[in-house]
Amino acid sequence: MNQPASLRPSPSSSPAASVFKVNDDAASPTGTAHTRVQAVDVVRGLVMVIMALDHIREFWSPMTMRAEDVVQASAALFFTRWVTHFCAPTFVFLSGVSIWLSARKHHSRAHTSGFLLTRGLWLVAVFKRVVQGIDLSRPKGVRDRALLLLGLAGAFRREELVSLDVAHLRFDEDGLVVDLQRSKTNQLGEPDEKAVFFAPDRRTCPVRAVKDWLQVLEENGRSSGPLFVSFYNGQRLTPKRLSPERVNLVVQEYLGADYTAHSLRASFVTITKLAGSDDAKIMNQTKHKTTAMIRRYTRLDNIRQHNAAQDLAL
Repeated sequence: MNQPASLRPSPSSSPAASVFKVNDDAASPTGTAHTRVQAVDVVRGLVMVIMALDHIREFWSPMTMRAEDVVQASAALFFTRWVTHFCAPTFVFLSGVSIWLSARKHHSRAHTSGFLLTRGLWLVAVFKRVVQGIDLSRPKGVRDRALLLLGLAGAFRREELVSLDVAHLRFDEDGLVVDLQRSKTNQLGEPDEKAVFFAPDRRTCPVRAVKDWLQVLEENGRSSGPLFVSFYNGQRLTPKRLSPERVNLVVQEYLGADYTAHSLRASFVTITKLAGSDDAKIMNQTKHKTTAMIRRYTRLDNIRQHNAAQDLAL
């Protein structure tokens, strides 16, 4: 895919060139920090390559055998799938390291915002790859994909997700409207709604993912009742509503042990804010009553990154 000229790295600014080029700046603290950021990005790129290999393997041999099956799978196939379990959390960790190193250089607000935005977009890309890699041959995979996508797109709390019933969903030409019966900021159960929209890629579309899961429920005689239910031995659906703790375990299964269901909600705030959404639009989805949590998620209280004194043009 062709990139705009403004986003296309020049040969001298590529990660490899930045790491191996010898110059006078390398001896300065700023030059050292810059080199370290680029070096972290190179490692991050290698992680992406490993993830890509596993997705290529999945594309060419889907559902022929499970890579985790040590009896049928070859050693190379087993290792490729095994190592990808660590790729997503490693990628997120390295992204955080590069952001920290960049912040140490005391860049301008515009540069820092751009840096965070590009990293945020990469995190979205990684999340999409993780979702695309979920095994949909099992009902649990269909449920987990719907849970992850709806959790992020709707900025849901885990208690809100597990309290949803099939009757709370309304589909239309724009997507999905979810009726919230009760939430942390709506203890009286006053009428409230969240809107979730269609995404261009069917594999990562939250609306289609929920529809696919509803089809599984209907095929098992569950056209009403809890939306997200648990499984017996990971295969047979039960009538039991999924617990908030189990939602955390689902998130950690795919994104790593350092993440919880709240990470999806926080990521919604951070990514949309960095993409230019105003607080009112974000709060309309998250249902926050004040901007305090928005500021916490996006670090708007940072005295250097977000300070009107830089706009004086003195």
